[in-house]
Amino acid sequence: MLTDLDEAGLLDYRSAVVDPEDFDAFWTAQIQRAAEHPIDVRATAVDSLLETVDVFDVRFAGHGGHPIRGWLYLPRHRATPIPGVVQYQGYGGGRGHHLESLLWSSAGYAHLMMDSRGRGSGYRRGATADPVGPSGPTVPGQMTNGIEDPAGHHYTRLYVDTARAVDALRAVFDRTNGIGRSKR
Repeated sequence: MLTDLDEAGLLDYRSAVVDPEDFDAFWTAQIQRAAEHPIDVRATAVDSLLETVDVFDVRFAGHGGHPIRGWLYLPRHRATPIPGVVQYQGYGGGRGHHLESLLWSSAGYAHLMMDSRGRGSGYRRGATADPVGPSGPTVPGQMTNGIEDPAGHHYTRLYVDTARAVDALRAVFDRTNGIGRSKR
């Protein structure tokens, strides 16, 4: 990666951007609204034919209670508790095929690859629709979807979905003390 700062400069860098006064209150309210909906995590084992990783098709309630999909990857030979990673793909990407993202689970982590609502038309396929859909001005893609209302903006919903994905991963382990290993 190219940068105009050396390592010491990067470590010392502090942004001049100041958060709006209502920043914390806004995000606290968004997370509280999402928590009004039960997380409702459902995990279905996928016959992946893998020998070292168990794969689950996961669904949970995101922003507005909307169903969000993802892949949960667990190392087959694991002791609980194990650390977890929640990941979502960048612009235009979805959760992809269940065999695409095996790095974290192969390294011993629980890995939830969250599908990004309304995405997956680009380099990674997705399975999560966006029931809110476009509102207000928009161009191809999601950048301006809902831009007239910060609480309804696509990225607000996506970021809340991500926070809920962390809750979903926790719920799976709280409920079952870790999902059971496959019976292979």
